[in-house]
Amino acid sequence: MRYDYFDTNVTSLAAVNSGKAKDDLVNFKGSLNYRFTDLVAAYANWGQSFHSNDARGSTINSDPVTGEQAE
Repeated sequence: MRYDYFDTNVTSLAAVNSGKAKDDLVNFKGSLNYRFTDLVAAYANWGQSFHSNDARGSTINSDPVTGEQAE
């Protein structure tokens, strides 16, 4: 099991896209490995997690290119 927590503070050139956000996630992960011989082994991993340290998408309100409201 793994616990991830992010607490971010985004400062954008467009003030409407600045702000703070935080989120957490509990994840289950698993790994298997098997050694066939002294020279050959196989590995398998599975899991989910946060996969970015870029928090701009968590505070965006306005598309910086078109100016339209972002979802």
